[in-house]
Amino acid sequence: MPELPEVEILRRHLEPRIVGYQVQRVKVYKKRIVRPDAAGELEKVIQGCQILGIHRRGKYLILLLNSESGSNKILIHLGMTGRLFSLKKTDAIDSFPHLALHVECDKGQLCYVDPRTFGRWSLDLSCIDRLGPEPMDSSSFHARYLGHKFSTRKAKIKDMLMNQACVAGLGNIYVCEVLHAAGLHPLLPVGQINSNALKKLCQCIRRTLKSALKIGEQSELNLQGAGAGDGFFYFGRSNRASQLIQERFRVYDREAKPCRVCKCLVERIMISQRSTYFCPNCQKA
Repeated sequence: MPELPEVEILRRHLEPRIVGYQVQRVKVYKKRIVRPDAAGELEKVIQGCQILGIHRRGKYLILLLNSESGSNKILIHLGMTGRLFSLKKTDAIDSFPHLALHVECDKGQLCYVDPRTFGRWSLDLSCIDRLGPEPMDSSSFHARYLGHKFSTRKAKIKDMLMNQACVAGLGNIYVCEVLHAAGLHPLLPVGQINSNALKKLCQCIRRTLKSALKIGEQSELNLQGAGAGDGFFYFGRSNRASQLIQERFRVYDREAKPCRVCKCLVERIMISQRSTYFCPNCQKA
């Protein structure tokens, strides 16, 4: 599932391509992706609107729309297999067997494909209110915040960082990477983490996400089209994918491979039904 860096890179890619588009026609092909609203209601709201912007909150994208009746916002979550991309006005869409939603505009097209239909488009943005702070925002996300959040909890650090109500946008990939950088075992109870370790954890979260965003910006990703990616940065394809994948992660998906710091072999355990990668030497229990 795409996490904060992947969703943010997609947002930056789409913004200059779709902002200013005037929507002419909307068609939902897979009604399951529109929930809890009715597909017809979503089509009616988008029809005739101008796209004013595209924002991100956690792992969600938010389309800002404007019409004669006022402004609206559309919440988009890509789920496991959702892909959102723009096309030229003249490009055909017949080759997309998993097309779930199509927006035809005056200057181009916006397509959403989703083979497993786990993604979601919605007029209901109430879930945004339940999200924790953005990890890149140092004014709201800092060691004091985590200390307060962790003080009454008995949960393991891996589970807490995966909890979107604690911090928005982190998922399995970047939590594994962050915990390795911070030297914290994924099963460590949050109540045992001291203030200095919390400061380091916040620094590692921001540093890890900034590094991922930099890679996404500099990798000349091809984010257009619905074809399967090559395993790099979820949405895209890159001519240097195989090399970049090898360079990108410290521990994630590197079971039985040497830790990049100490050369000890990376291990994998299951936490909350998710594969969790860590170095037993750098991240002692």
